[in-house]
Amino acid sequence: MIGEGTTHRGSEEDKVAMTATTTPNQPVTYTLLVIFTVDPCTDEHLQDQQAIRDEAESWLASLDATVHGVNIRKAD
Repeated sequence: MIGEGTTHRGSEEDKVAMTATTTPNQPVTYTLLVIFTVDPCTDEHLQDQQAIRDEAESWLASLDATVHGVNIRKAD
C-alpha cells in the first residue's frame, strides 16, 4: 500500500489516501475526499447539494473516470 498527501500517520486522511499497487493496465479505484467552503455570494450551483454532486460527477467524468458515486453533506 502507498499512502499519499498526509502528515499524520494512521489518521483518517491516511486511510482515505491509501491506494493499492496493481499490475499494469488494470483499473485502479480511488477515493477522493474534498472539504471546501462556499461563500453565500458564490455561484448558485455551489449552494445546492444536488448541484454540487452533479458538478463533481461531471468533472470526474470529463477526466474519463468511471464515477461510482459522489456523496455530499453539509459539515457541522
